[in-house]
Amino acid sequence: MFVTRFAPSPTGFLHLGGLRTALFSYVLARSRRGKFILRIEDTDSKRTVPGAAENLASILNIFGLTYDEGPFIQSQRASIYRQHAEKLLDNDAAYRCFCSANTSADTAVKKSGGYDRRCRHISVTTITENLQKNLPYSIRLKIPEGRTSFVDLIHAKLEFANRALDDSILLKSDGLPTYHLANVVDDKLMGVTHILRGEEWIPSTPKHVLLYRAFGWEDSMPKFAHVPLLINKNGQKLSKRHSDVNEKGYLPEALLNFVGMLGFTPPISKEIWLLDDFIEHFNVCHLSKSAAIVSYDQLDRLNRLHIAHRLKSDSPLRENLVDSIRRDFLSQYNSRIQESIREIIFQNSHFIAVLLSVLPRITFIHQFPSLIASVYCLPDFSTQESSILKQTVMSAISPATSFTEISESNNSVVSCLEAVPETQWTEENLKTKLKEFAKTITERRIKYGGLMKFLRFAVTGDKTGDDLTHLMVLLGKNAVIERINICNRNW
Repeated sequence: MFVTRFAPSPTGFLHLGGLRTALFSYVLARSRRGKFILRIEDTDSKRTVPGAAENLASILNIFGLTYDEGPFIQSQRASIYRQHAEKLLDNDAAYRCFCSANTSADTAVKKSGGYDRRCRHISVTTITENLQKNLPYSIRLKIPEGRTSFVDLIHAKLEFANRALDDSILLKSDGLPTYHLANVVDDKLMGVTHILRGEEWIPSTPKHVLLYRAFGWEDSMPKFAHVPLLINKNGQKLSKRHSDVNEKGYLPEALLNFVGMLGFTPPISKEIWLLDDFIEHFNVCHLSKSAAIVSYDQLDRLNRLHIAHRLKSDSPLRENLVDSIRRDFLSQYNSRIQESIREIIFQNSHFIAVLLSVLPRITFIHQFPSLIASVYCLPDFSTQESSILKQTVMSAISPATSFTEISESNNSVVSCLEAVPETQWTEENLKTKLKEFAKTITERRIKYGGLMKFLRFAVTGDKTGDDLTHLMVLLGKNAVIERINICNRNW
């Protein structure tokens, strides 16, 4: 059985690289009917952010990446790591380092840029004396001579000269483990079979391989797959600060689709990838060695596609989205809603149709309320902005003609619209009737395009927007005529 894990450090919010690692680990396990584990690696107490661990677990659930076991908290497992560190001492694969108690030694280490291994060669007598004095010590890995290699599922065989590896600290003097020890021990005890992580961890992997050997676990060592770095359009490594998955308000499925394509070459062509699609088609062999460029324009495009997909689907996710948008709209525009159509806001079929009508102008969910306001809210013709816009529209229609001449003539547009039966209030029929009406006012040098500009201003209070006849159908005959009359009274 495949067992994977996602093991973030609680140092802040989840970023794009972390989300991608979680997604790949999750779908690899699910595609093989395996197990997905969440582990919180919080042994660096100085970098731990309060609440971050809970936030990480919550975010995974939001994205549908449900874990089968965990979250395991490493800071609560200190005794386990100490026991294993002691085993390494017994096997002569590690040694005690007392340098932290010696200022001059600390200085020497800092100047040299790496540990000079002075404690590796101290005598048993000295060690015993130091222990009797209760001097604090850390435990370091004893790197052997030779070379260390491993096979990476993405990068193939990788080999390192051991002389380039330092004797890393495994257990700190405060009793907490470092990443190297805790990572290896937990992966073994939790039965992890496949480790997917960023390629920045490749230099650390030889140490982990040596630890597996030192413990006698080489036969059960997990398979490694180091995924490529994420870079910006300038070729620089993507900053975690600029890749927080909580920012801007992208749909979870859009973010998953986006990060899932970073470094992954899908075996089939699909515009929208959902979590089930990744589970069905994901394979490590489709992961690239090359760095993946993060394009936020592409993320924006995917967000638009997924908003449309969710609104057009018949699922609880659509209902949640629609209810959320409706609440936001009412909280912002309740006082401006046209009372005669207030009730249709709560008719899901109508509300969804309105949302779909403004989709071409949507990138984020929070944009919906302002864009659908033209449907449900009465235009405010009393503002200075409206007065300026009115003159702009008037000039575009015909410089020599006033709106009053149009709206109050015997062949007024109101009369034209009143003559359209409710059963014929359709986009096609409205366009036909309005074109016919425009021909009757050509002596005022007003054409169909100019008439529609007037109607858009009267109905929405704006000069641009979505298809006007479609909006008129959504509003209904009585609401449209009511708005035109209000516009005439405020002219």
